[in-house]
Parts: sequence; structure tokens; C-alpha cells
Amino acid sequence: MAQEDPAIIAIQEFAKITDVDEGFAHFILQDYDFDLQKGLNAYYQMLEKKEKESKEKTESTDNSEVEAMDTSGPEPNSSLESPVPDEFPADITVLTWNVDGIDEGNLGRRFKGVLIVVAKVNPEVILLQEVVRAHMPDIKKLMGKMYHIIAPPDDGMPYFTVTMISKNIKCLNKSIAPFGNTMMGRTMTVFEGTWQKLRLVVVHSHLESMREYASARKDQFKQCIKKLEENMGENTLVIFGGDLNIRDSEIGTINPAIKDAWIASGSKKDRQYTWDNKLNSNKGLPPNVRCRFDRIYFNGPYKNVDLSLHGTQMIKNIHCFPSDHFAVAVTFKNPGKSKH
Repeated sequence: MAQEDPAIIAIQEFAKITDVDEGFAHFILQDYDFDLQKGLNAYYQMLEKKEKESKEKTESTDNSEVEAMDTSGPEPNSSLESPVPDEFPADITVLTWNVDGIDEGNLGRRFKGVLIVVAKVNPEVILLQEVVRAHMPDIKKLMGKMYHIIAPPDDGMPYFTVTMISKNIKCLNKSIAPFGNTMMGRTMTVFEGTWQKLRLVVVHSHLESMREYASARKDQFKQCIKKLEENMGENTLVIFGGDLNIRDSEIGTINPAIKDAWIASGSKKDRQYTWDNKLNSNKGLPPNVRCRFDRIYFNGPYKNVDLSLHGTQMIKNIHCFPSDHFAVAVTFKNPGKSKH
């Protein structure tokens, strides 16, 4: 019998040993590559530190009470050094992934695999497509303490997009609106926020699928690019990402200030295809069916862009990948000087 994923076992064992919920166990272990012993050591060191701080406070204050430990954990991607409000964050990572919730086969187990991969990447911005209602309890339980979660109301759509933004980033505005020409319930989500000196605008969408809907898809793509153009400005990073279903021949001419992250990161061939039936056997399609459907476009102050693919390993005990798509993670690094 195939063994269960070591990360799942580590989460369950951590929760059992420490008597915390699996969400908190997941949060701690993600920083230690799901190494149980390292995670336990870090947890107990945190307890000792809290106990020492509480003891010192008790000794220095008459009739003071010992504070209970806050098991909600630190903010996501928090640094040991205090952020500088008048500077840009040193880096910011965005991950987009079509999680294929339409396929009910091994749905729960595959999504656990998705969440483990996401935790290892630990991005500030998470863009998920083809999410289904069965996914939402895990999203809220495991991610709700760390992320703003933007999802549509339960209006009967079989699948939808979910946008998650680190709570390090202050939310100013957020919206979800359907495209006027969609036949598939497709929407545009827009998030605006600030993080230190950076203004961040995220546009997230799952554009119309299939070749016969190319006209609608091209129009939707243009609407999203226009939203980026409307929000470009000083000290601003604008990002448009998702499963765009777009072909290079459908894009046409766009504002040269808006960059394709795969091209900006060096157009590496081993990271080109995100729906890759040569490497991903979930759909059983011919190996020559390889497309770069999942993309991230951007404009902003960061000088360096790294792009990587994730979810490229099969889940051993169920012999399939977390999704038929690979996740795309883009890290923006080396910001220029902010303008005051």
C-alpha cells in the first residue's frame, strides 16, 4: 500500500503532539519544509519565549496576569526585521493555479496537495481558478488567518476564482464583476491595497475557454489589460494573472510598459508550458498538447523577476498530480527607490 504524503503526516502528528488545530500546524511547518522535528523545536522555543516574556511582565507589574499565548501565529511572510514604511517591500511573490475542481476524482486529496505546495511557496498573492464549494472550508480554515479571501457569493456557479492577499497588505478596495460577454460565468476580480510604500493592484481572471470562444476571450483580455493601464503609476505594482486560456496569436499589441513575467524572467523553455500533457498525465491527452495558458502580466518598480513552476510532482498514493495545470509562481525582487 502506498505511503501517505510526508507533509500530511507531519501536520497530523504536529497537531496531535501539541494539541493545536491542523491549520496552525500547517502554518508552523510550512517554514521548515514540513520537517516535524524542526517545526516542533521552533514551536516549543516560541512557547518558552512567550512564557519568559509573560514572567518578566508579571515580575515588573503589580498584580499583573500572565498572558495566554496567541496561537494564531505571526502574519504571513513576516520578517524578523521591522518593515520600513517609506520603502518598498524587498520582494513579493504571486502564485496562480487552476486547481481543476471540476474533476471530482480524488478532489479532497488533490486539494490538500495544492495547499501543501502553496504553503511551501508562501506567496503574498494567491490566485486560484476552478475552485468549487467543497474547497472553501479548507481555504477558510487554513488560509483565513493569514490572507484576505475574495470569493464570489454562492450563486450556483459550479466553479469560480478565489483571490487571497496576505494580511501584511492593507486592503483599500476589492471587487468581483462578471464580464458582459461571458458564456461561462467568468469574472474579473480587482484588489487594491498598500504594503509599506508600495501600492498594489491585482487583477485576477479565468478567461473564456476553448478555441471557439477566442473572440470573447480576446475582449476579456483587453479589459483586464486596460484595468492595469488605468492603475499604473508611481510606487505602484500592477499585476494581472490567472488561467487566461490565451494563445500568443490572440494577444495582439499591448502597452509595451506591461510585461509578460515568463518573458521578463528569461523565457526559460523548461518553465514555458503550464498545461503540459507531456509531463502531466491527469487528463490522458496526447503528449504534444502543451500550452502556456497560465500567465502573469505586470508593471512596477521591481527590477528582477523570477518565475518557477510548482505542483510538478505526482501525489504518490493516488498516482496523479494535484491538478492538470502546473502552478506559476513569480517573485518580484530588487525594487528601485520609491518616489516621495
